[in-house]
Amino acid sequence: MDKFRDVAMAFQAEVEIFHVQKPLEKEEMEFPGKDRIEGIFKEVKHSYKKIGSGAVLEEIQREIKATEADLLIMVPQKYGFWESLIHRSKTRVMALGSEIPLLSIPT
Repeated sequence: MDKFRDVAMAFQAEVEIFHVQKPLEKEEMEFPGKDRIEGIFKEVKHSYKKIGSGAVLEEIQREIKATEADLLIMVPQKYGFWESLIHRSKTRVMALGSEIPLLSIPT
């Protein structure tokens, strides 16, 4: 993330941290990793957007178009052995179908 921050600073880029998760009953959901992100991107213009939806890929595509994004960075979710057998990788789908470059950062 430090290298990404350095590139964003060099190009004076604006970074949007976008998170899609299934809707929860609670209205207020904490943004995952916000404290860590704030420390890394404190010198970069950045914003947060969180969407509650079961249609993760569609929401990402919609946000790419709405913000006219130049780059998509995804942090893939890790799954256990059994879940990984039936899980369809959203990162892989986006890599194959995205019109903009995609950078996948493992956790």
